[in-house]
Amino acid sequence: MVIVCFYRHLNMEIQSNNSSFIKRIFLNEKTCNNASFRVLQWNILAQGLTYSTETENFCKVPPQFLEWDHRSKLIMEHIGTLNPHVICLQEVDHFDDFFVPCLIPKGYRGFFAPKLDSPCFNFPNNGPDGVALFYKSERFLLKDLVISYLNDGNGKERKQAILACVLEDIITCQCTIIAVTHLKAKDGFEMQRVAQANDCINVIESMLNKHKNSSVIWCGDFNSEENEECHSRIKKAKINVKNVLNEFSSKMSFTTWKRRPDSEKKQVIDFIFYSSEYFSPENVLLPPDEVDIPTERFPSFNHPSDHISLCVDFSYV
Repeated sequence: MVIVCFYRHLNMEIQSNNSSFIKRIFLNEKTCNNASFRVLQWNILAQGLTYSTETENFCKVPPQFLEWDHRSKLIMEHIGTLNPHVICLQEVDHFDDFFVPCLIPKGYRGFFAPKLDSPCFNFPNNGPDGVALFYKSERFLLKDLVISYLNDGNGKERKQAILACVLEDIITCQCTIIAVTHLKAKDGFEMQRVAQANDCINVIESMLNKHKNSSVIWCGDFNSEENEECHSRIKKAKINVKNVLNEFSSKMSFTTWKRRPDSEKKQVIDFIFYSSEYFSPENVLLPPDEVDIPTERFPSFNHPSDHISLCVDFSYV
């Protein structure tokens, strides 16, 4: 497999020639301008949520492919190959003992917002899962940080959080609010996702009021396809963001694909929203070719999560 992208300001070619990771390529191999930057969005699948039997959860996946030793190597291989400037993750339950020691030496700085009452506590050797955000400190300066726990429609605090940073681009001096979240999963919780999306919008609006003329990039696993009501709220919000996948809609047929004991789910539920008056999405990492996906779907021997990553190169307009 070869993944190639050129950044003149980094003066490097990103390649992986002997990868064990499932083959993925960028839409094009264009040369990005000096101010372009790369954003990675990925639900990596919490290790505490991989518990499976022959009749439960990831029942079709061979157990060795669910082990953390196997999955963690693939996760870091993928991140290292892509070399993003900003990383937004969900279901992180090994922040301090894996992501920090792996990414900080590579020039990243990171933050973590654990879920309240995380189900990962029910399994040994796992911390709470939550959302995490890392950024390259050679490219961005931290100006503000907000962690807010989301409410459901009854005003009760839920497990999920939004983590948002204001990052100043060292090259352009533009400030951008980078936000990451993970909304409530499963059918029947549509109105809770609406309430959580509204909470996220309120947090971002408040940060925009504080940091005038800032742009927005909002990443997450929204656990909802674009026809659900929470997306209507996002489209109408004053934060004025667009769905980056709409720019490449014919190229992205799924962001998660998994088999359960009695069903198979292939959906687009992970998104990156952005301020189109500030940014143009120039390139996107394409999903794997469906002929390369094993019958157990994901996770698999060459892919560590039930979600694929979204990776987009943004240029300033």
